[in-house]
Amino acid sequence: MVHDSHQFGGLENVMLRSADALAHEFDVAILVRGFAGTEHTSPIRLIEEAEKMGIRVLRPNTTTQRLPMPIRRMLNLVAVGRLIRRFDPDIVHVHTARVEGGRMHTVVARLVRRCAVVRTEHNSPSAYSSAPFGGIVQRVTDRLTARVLTVSRSDAAEQCELVGRDPAKVQCVHNGVDVDRFVPASPVGAGTDDLVIGTLGRLTPQKDHATLVAAMAEVHERVPSARCLIVGSGELCGDLAEQITALDLDEIIELRDAVDDVVPVLHSFDIGVMTSRHEGLSLALLEMLAAGLPTVVSDHPGLTEAIVEGTTSRVAVIGDPSAFADAIVQLIENPGLRIAFSMAARSHAVENFSFSVHIERLTSVYQDCLKR
Repeated sequence: MVHDSHQFGGLENVMLRSADALAHEFDVAILVRGFAGTEHTSPIRLIEEAEKMGIRVLRPNTTTQRLPMPIRRMLNLVAVGRLIRRFDPDIVHVHTARVEGGRMHTVVARLVRRCAVVRTEHNSPSAYSSAPFGGIVQRVTDRLTARVLTVSRSDAAEQCELVGRDPAKVQCVHNGVDVDRFVPASPVGAGTDDLVIGTLGRLTPQKDHATLVAAMAEVHERVPSARCLIVGSGELCGDLAEQITALDLDEIIELRDAVDDVVPVLHSFDIGVMTSRHEGLSLALLEMLAAGLPTVVSDHPGLTEAIVEGTTSRVAVIGDPSAFADAIVQLIENPGLRIAFSMAARSHAVENFSFSVHIERLTSVYQDCLKR
């Protein structure tokens, strides 16, 4: 598996869990980016987590930091080629957030070891890619790629309609979660007092926590006892803290750093909220559903594809605090609806988004590629 990102989030969690599960049937290694000390390197947390799980990590030589970046890129690709030749894989699986990500890894893998190359692009092309679609580099790498995987059907449609990829090569393999790990601790409460509205996710513009903060100002006016917990770390932590103070919500909203084990956090929520402006297929939302949380989500396909509107969740317009506030208050004031949503959410996650199903589908893709 090739990692092509500089952050640690859902993409990295999917890689680690997949590598760990696939190791029962395949010889698996994770190849990380080698530009140490720059924004182009893989996050150290990915390497540490992989090593703790006993997953082999392949790291290109990073002793060329003082050289110009074009030369470093060339030397890095040479090192990548040597690592791929040494590991001698049958399949190279590139995980990236962008259409343009990991292209040279695809070329190198095919040059040094004519193996099947699979790509998973974890975000929607329209929201997360900056390069023009359909250029010569894309056409070459697409020709060398056996399969392009997406994490949602809406992203698969964009790959064909917007990016111009061959529909025969594009396939949706939904993310999955360990549903046994997220068994609800107890039934959703029937009361309306002191309920906790919660969310998980990196504090970045994509997740749009500012909309949740603004929505909570309206919720507080209508249900003063409601509280909010935002769990995550990121560049907008300071901005959110200032917004919370400006709205006089310091006693209502708590910002808490990201945690390794989210299960206790999810068990402390009564209602889950996802305000993201775009997603591939949100792992945090799948975890909320598996934990039996009634949810309110923005109307982006990367979220709505994971839920059943009116059965597991309410949907609000992206960036509209009042729409989110209305949906949250409706759930707060209707305990019967919360309980019904909770039961349906858990069943929906177990039936459609279990990690075992994800691995079965991924293994099927690999086996199909090896036959060709």
